[in-house]
Amino acid sequence: QFYRKLTALSLPIMLQNLLASSLSFIDTLMIGQLGEVQLAAVGLANQMFFLVILLFFGISSGSSIFFAQFWGSGDRRSIHKTLALALIIGIVGAGFLSGASVLFPAGIMRIFTPDPEVIASGAEYLRIVGVSYLFTAVTFIFSSALRSTGSPRLPLAVSAVSMSLNALFNYLLIFGKFGFPEMGVQGAALATAAARGFEMVLVVFLSYRLKKPIAAPLRDYFTFDRAFTAIFVRTVTPVVLNEVAWSLGMVMYKIVFARMGTSVIASANVTEAIQSLFTVIFIGTGN
Repeated sequence: QFYRKLTALSLPIMLQNLLASSLSFIDTLMIGQLGEVQLAAVGLANQMFFLVILLFFGISSGSSIFFAQFWGSGDRRSIHKTLALALIIGIVGAGFLSGASVLFPAGIMRIFTPDPEVIASGAEYLRIVGVSYLFTAVTFIFSSALRSTGSPRLPLAVSAVSMSLNALFNYLLIFGKFGFPEMGVQGAALATAAARGFEMVLVVFLSYRLKKPIAAPLRDYFTFDRAFTAIFVRTVTPVVLNEVAWSLGMVMYKIVFARMGTSVIASANVTEAIQSLFTVIFIGTGN
């Protein structure tokens, strides 16, 4: 019975991660057709998204401790308080990184590479895709709450729809197919932002439409007290710091690769896309 439950919970998460990794692989294939510079630029620009995702992962991992505990005890009000706190922290963090990406994209790219062509191309991408970090904050935390309260299939279904749209929009906007403008790197960024915005709306809408345990009137989300907030922050902070520290270490690898040359960082981006396909089992089971 235990293994059946484990499989039922972990398999949708594995599939969701496989979809995400497959989309990353497809993105790399499409952008790679534009050239080495564009492939390197998008890979480096997406290091900001990598930081954002791991920030959300830290918040949602820490929050899951509370979600699962309150779900087990049937305390829905506390689930809503936890979700509210996680959303506030996630949106504030996303807002900071989103603002930096939109306002100072070239400055961020210069941290990674001295190549002016890569900087220019990456800045075009980052300025548009930076907006999507706010959408991802809501989606990621809602998905974590759904999984922790026994509904792992809903985030999987939403991700499948969103990622299919992202791949389609990429094809249409990067290469200018079926009458759409040929936008190259900007098209890839616009496709990603649109798909993530749709994903956020869909996961929130379906959570309320299907009356999932995490859905509640807005006022119920903001009834937490100081004592609970202190416990939440004390529990979540070490997890967030762990993820942020690890992500900064991984970003340093990219900085080193980029300093070795544009062809080197382009190659690293390709191998990373392949690598991510092989980690889905560990991520699904661990979650």
